[in-house]
Amino acid sequence: MCMRVHQRVLRCMHACARVCLQVVDDILDCTQTTEMLGKTAGKDVDVNKTTYPKLLGLEKSKQVGGGCMDVAVGGFWRVGEEIKQVGGGPPQVECAAPV
Repeated sequence: MCMRVHQRVLRCMHACARVCLQVVDDILDCTQTTEMLGKTAGKDVDVNKTTYPKLLGLEKSKQVGGGCMDVAVGGFWRVGEEIKQVGGGPPQVECAAPV
């Protein structure tokens, strides 16, 4: 796999991981207590925010979150293994977000 392909794959995997984290955050907001979360539970519902559970229901949201995580982890693993096989260093990926 060439470096440009690695970059595209990593960007895709990053996007999947971000979706997964958002789904999990949405699920926790509607299933956990304020004490458990360390922030106000149910806030998304209170402000009528569009969330994955609101759009898809809780069970389908869990499936989407799990599927996104499987894709993200599998992709990162695959790219890492391919880089090790060719003896290259880590791919150079531009970060759009400030670090």
